[in-house]
Amino acid sequence: MRIFLIIVAFLTVTVDLFSQISFNESISKADSLSVELFWNTFRSSIQQKNKQKLASLFQFPFYCHQCLDYVQANDSYDATVKVSKKLFLDSVYKLFFDIPTLNELTKNICSDTMIFHRISDSKVKSGWMFSYAIISPSKEYEGVQGFIYLKKRKGKFIIDGLDTVP
Repeated sequence: MRIFLIIVAFLTVTVDLFSQISFNESISKADSLSVELFWNTFRSSIQQKNKQKLASLFQFPFYCHQCLDYVQANDSYDATVKVSKKLFLDSVYKLFFDIPTLNELTKNICSDTMIFHRISDSKVKSGWMFSYAIISPSKEYEGVQGFIYLKKRKGKFIIDGLDTVP
């Protein structure tokens, strides 16, 4: 039994170290500047409530579960919305204008600082994402977190998807 526990502990530490190494990739200076430009444009479009400027930061169409709060589902499972540019400009943009008013954790989302995390897997080219609290956690509920995914297209970063957990 002791040998089994030692092997499990070793494997756990090994997997943890490997995952830290594989996800601690550095970002090039050019990409750093591109992400900064994206973030400044994203923030200012929300602060100015400029839906055209905000729309310029998206790859259309994209899928969005959280958009169900603003429009009817249009997939076979009633679980997501396939958002076109027209649908975005008609109603979905409000989701982003509402983020700073959701709760205490999101009121400063348009601050100068945001933490971006690198994402990569075998099916998706690498990109970046940032998260925000949709519903703050409490003693009774774990809360809901939103994720916004960025991909580099034609030299600039754009949003190509949104997701929520749980």
